[in-house]
Amino acid sequence: GACSDDSTVLSAIVVAPPIAIFSANPTVGTCIPHAVFFSDQSTLPDTWDWVFGDGNTSTAQNPVHNYLNEGDFEVLLTVTDTVSGCTDTASTLVSVDVAAPVINSCPGPENVAGCDFTVPNYSGFSVTDNCGLTISYSQSVAPGTVLISNASIWVYASNGFKSDSCEVPVSFTGSLAAGCQPTTVSLDGSGN
Repeated sequence: GACSDDSTVLSAIVVAPPIAIFSANPTVGTCIPHAVFFSDQSTLPDTWDWVFGDGNTSTAQNPVHNYLNEGDFEVLLTVTDTVSGCTDTASTLVSVDVAAPVINSCPGPENVAGCDFTVPNYSGFSVTDNCGLTISYSQSVAPGTVLISNASIWVYASNGFKSDSCEVPVSFTGSLAAGCQPTTVSLDGSGN
């Protein structure tokens, strides 16, 4: 008999999917803006879609992103092989927790020998803010107010995210017998 070949040859093409891998540095920050450098280490992608967790995105392979607020942000990288249509996603967490300013030297205590004390503007005290943010100062009693009793004046420093405070005790040696009244009087003479 005659020989015949009834076999069928099948061939298959195996396409390896992309694998999403990346690094982020630094992932923890204490200052605003907090710049994070992302480095793609994925295999076989030809497009990159980054979601930074704060409403911003990028399609760059190795983006740098500035975080402008405090919080914990989940970063997602989705890589795609456009020939096969296969995708993969990886994620990491970026945390930004702004450091509070620190009041290094609080004013005073103030000792007043008479009945009254005019509150100065405590804005020249020493504050450290390692982030270089603009610091605003305020105090609990308005400058120029006349006090006629023992009191504490609180001084505050804030960098817009966190704050520090200190207490300036004010003590009076005047007495009620000498006519001093335990009250607070504003400069226009009205009582509070």
